[in-house]
Amino acid sequence: MPAAPKVSVILIAYKMARQLENTLLSLSADYQRGVNEEDYEVIVMENSSSENLPQEVVDRLPANFAYTLRE
Repeated sequence: MPAAPKVSVILIAYKMARQLENTLLSLSADYQRGVNEEDYEVIVMENSSSENLPQEVVDRLPANFAYTLRE
């Protein structure tokens, strides 16, 4: 069983797809120093709106990211 992440980041979003995409990119391991994907997790809860994160962006999220779209 893999070790639990050291840090969990929870993002709640509504009607801000472009800003959310930029935020998720900035939280990816490629933009961090001294950490690996295994060190942290990003949990995204997006409330359904007319501006949801596109599915192709969700499909490209790293393994340590979890995305849920809420009605």
